[in-house]
Amino acid sequence: MTSVTEQEARAILFARGHRNIVTVTRPENYTKDKHEHPYEADIIIISGSMKIMVSDKEYNLNSGDEFQLKAETKHSEFTGEDGVVFLAAHPEKQ
Repeated sequence: MTSVTEQEARAILFARGHRNIVTVTRPENYTKDKHEHPYEADIIIISGSMKIMVSDKEYNLNSGDEFQLKAETKHSEFTGEDGVVFLAAHPEKQ
């Protein structure tokens, strides 16, 4: 996928049924050690880049890329030299 605006990415996630969509900004060379979420992750990169490691598999994401991750999947995150901005769909509070 090519670059996408925040408005276009929000429309994509909304079309998938997501209603709670947040903008996440991380600085350059940011590292988030291995962790997991109790919910599925559905993200779209707006600008910059990030690498997500799941087990021994590496996903290099750039502007316009989409990524989905099942709940309870352990993963690590690393941003590139320009940081990253992405939209993430989060489950609505029950």
